[in-house]
This record gives sequence, structure tokens and C-alpha cells, in this order.
Amino acid sequence: MSAREQKLPGGCRAWPFSEPVESAVFAPKPMAAARIAGWPTGARPASVCSADRNFAVTFRPLLPTEVLPGERP
Repeated sequence: MSAREQKLPGGCRAWPFSEPVESAVFAPKPMAAARIAGWPTGARPASVCSADRNFAVTFRPLLPTEVLPGERP
């Protein structure tokens, strides 16, 4: 996931995950696909509200050549 502080048109979703959304602003963070079921993926960002801030959060699948920490290709 990656995030940027931005207010998108329309409403926003509350952030249900334990990781702070702010942590993905400076560097992308890996998340398991099962955890983000029902969230938009790819180029379309999700509009997220956390405290009094708004974020555009993008979830994109890893490429086969990309590896998460602790995984083997």
C-alpha cells in the first residue's frame, strides 16, 4: 500500500487496520491480500479518513519479481 495526504471527492472510509495509514506516506508498506478484500486495488485509490486527516490510499499487487520480507521467490 502507498498513501498520500489528499482529500478525494465523495466520502471516505475509516481506517480499520492496526498499521497507521500515515506510515505509508513516505514509503510503501506491504499488506496481505486477504486483509484488503473489498478495498479498491490497482490505479484507483481509496479515500480514507484517519483522525482529522484525509488520505488517498493505493493497494497494488506485487509483481512476481518482488518479494516481501521473509518470503522466498
